Amino acid sequence: MRLAYHIEVSKKAYILLFITAILHLFSIVFKQLVIQQVHTMRSLDQNISLSTIKIQSLRSSNEIINDLNLIYYLNSVNFFSDINNYGTNLARLNSNKEDFSEKKINEVKDYYFNKLQSLYVRNHLYHYDNLYLLQDLFEKDEFFKSTDAYKKLKPFYEDIKENITQEQKTNLLLNYNKNSSSANGNNKNYEIYKKAYKHYSDFKEEVDDFYEMASENLHKDFLRQFLKQYSLIEKHSDTKNLKNYYLILSILFQILGLTFLLLLFKELIMIFNKRKVK
Repeated sequence: MRLAYHIEVSKKAYILLFITAILHLFSIVFKQLVIQQVHTMRSLDQNISLSTIKIQSLRSSNEIINDLNLIYYLNSVNFFSDINNYGTNLARLNSNKEDFSEKKINEVKDYYFNKLQSLYVRNHLYHYDNLYLLQDLFEKDEFFKSTDAYKKLKPFYEDIKENITQEQKTNLLLNYNKNSSSANGNNKNYEIYKKAYKHYSDFKEEVDDFYEMASENLHKDFLRQFLKQYSLIEKHSDTKNLKNYYLILSILFQILGLTFLLLLFKELIMIFNKRKVK
């Protein structure tokens, strides 16, 4: 084969040209692999960031549930203790009038009855405060809505929400007669008190079960998401190592390609000089 100026190209020059082309081809291939790994790393970075947000959201949700559970427990203990105390004192005052003056008894009865009513009102308000926080969690937290815990707890949340809403419309002490001194009247008062006590006791059991289930399911989701993030971080690390490996190979083949390209130029120059001498 002859090139311009009638220079004969040696077999060695063809071999050098072929090797140079192959090396540059490998360099391009590994460079594309580097670009692919960079894209994969960006996607993994986004998933890791999203996973971090979900973990923080689950941790926050779990803390809210645990705090509400603890506060609700303490409030319930105080509530049941106080209604027992005020209800018992009212009954005692109605059955032992001879120990006190009528005026003093009426003042004390008014005090205890008002305290008893305020307890129910305060308890209603407290339930609404809890419901408000739960609404933020179940109706506004988009990350929480994507969890398995949300799917399992949603029906129980709706029941609690309905009970609290209905509770606000019901006055359990409506027919309670604070001035009743007869056995029959006290029995009626006791039935009213018993009904109210059972209502709040059943509701407390329902809420306790809900919080226990919520804490357990949120903890499972947290661990599941944490393991997923750990897997993503490991994959990100492996991808980064692979990218660096491909980058080194790409640079290596570039260097080798340039080296063989220089050798090719050297060979062509030597052929040109020999032809010139002749």
